[in-house]
Amino acid sequence: MSEQKFFVQHPNKALLEKEWDMFVWESEPNAIAAAAHIHDQIELLYVTEGRFIATVDGRPYDLAEGDLILFCSNAIHHVISLSEPRHSYYCLQINSTMLPALSHRREATDYTLRFALNREELPCLWTREALEGSEILTAVRRLVEEYEHPGYATEISMKCRMAEVLLALLRDSRGFSQDLVPANETTACIYRALIHIRQHFKEDLGEQALAKQYGISYSYFSRQFKQVTGMSFRQYLNSLRIHYAEQLLLTSRKSITEIAGECGYNNISYFISIYKHLKGETPKKTLQNASVGRSK
Repeated sequence: MSEQKFFVQHPNKALLEKEWDMFVWESEPNAIAAAAHIHDQIELLYVTEGRFIATVDGRPYDLAEGDLILFCSNAIHHVISLSEPRHSYYCLQINSTMLPALSHRREATDYTLRFALNREELPCLWTREALEGSEILTAVRRLVEEYEHPGYATEISMKCRMAEVLLALLRDSRGFSQDLVPANETTACIYRALIHIRQHFKEDLGEQALAKQYGISYSYFSRQFKQVTGMSFRQYLNSLRIHYAEQLLLTSRKSITEIAGECGYNNISYFISIYKHLKGETPKKTLQNASVGRSK
């Protein structure tokens, strides 16, 4: 499975006007079920047959029949089927704007952050055994039933079922997330800052300027940012930039110097150093791997 990182493509800009999408995906053995991509939607896979390897921001997870995995919004993820003869899963994508529509504005920010932060402390995989008898499994089964057997006003019913799934996931992860995300007005500012960073990470961004923009002291902003994301501002920014740089290295014909500049690095030596620290190899090595992958 050492070739997994070759399966990277340009970020997928899913249709923002579409609140949700659900479909069944079938895959051949030892195939790319979903090439690496990134989007704003919350995504859930519920495996019905076979076995898969799902990789989320570089971390691999084994999936078997009856397992459920959550891809937080803006997490780079891809899925590969293994050697079983048949492979399939339900895929559900939900626009993150659905959460504010279901709750008060302040609480909605906390809920949205749960599905926007891909942190190791927060669960993203539920095995078949862990799901047995759970509120999550009940909600997923009700959703699948409505999808497979639509009736009158099924559009409304689907949204209600999706809300039940989101609620079950929120309640299940509350014990993990309540100490990670501060439930106060600053949370909304940090969330808006995260969106701003993701939209402008190629530009010259400063933590002090962001803190001032949202009316928070620099030291308080810095502490809250790390509490919410698990990373310092600079670590978070570098992570976004290097993930994007890897995609460009694997999918474009641009030089390392060009990619460094496009990702916000004016110093090529610094770019190479940060890239190697986060990816475990130099940009040149990634290019060599990409070249091997394309030739196969």
